[in-house]
Amino acid sequence: MHRPFARAVLLSVLTASMAVAQTRPPLQAGVHGGFDFSDGEIDNERFGAQASVPVVWRLTIDPVFSYLYNWPSDPSGTFDGSAWQGYLTARIHPFSFLGVGYGLTYVHASLESPELGISESDSDATDVGVIALTLPKGRVRPFAEMYLVDLLERQSAVGGHLLFGVNMRLR
Repeated sequence: MHRPFARAVLLSVLTASMAVAQTRPPLQAGVHGGFDFSDGEIDNERFGAQASVPVVWRLTIDPVFSYLYNWPSDPSGTFDGSAWQGYLTARIHPFSFLGVGYGLTYVHASLESPELGISESDSDATDVGVIALTLPKGRVRPFAEMYLVDLLERQSAVGGHLLFGVNMRLR
């Protein structure tokens, strides 16, 4: 008499746990600030916007756009310029507060000096790994992300970027 009831309870628990395990992360968008710490100093300060788009299960695609507002950092005032950087990563979320991913980054910079007659611009793309921590619940979710740049390039040291900000759950 107790066996059918126990089986029904067990089946209900298993079904509920499988549904929770297959829950996709929510669609999110937000703003961030950040900096580069590759050379042991804080530079290339930035602000921007990002999104997190769920694909399947716990996999997301995360586009990020940053404007580097203090570039170039030239105290003499000889150079003017602008720079921006974009990231596109695929991330797996093993826990609701943690994301680990890999992807590409693309940076574009322009530099000019009317005094010296210089006007240059350049772009570069490379690989990037990311570790992301976020508040797991709520409509507004603070986050911090560390990007490791040039993981596969053997000619240079791995660079580091730190972004922090807030995402808002859209659905």
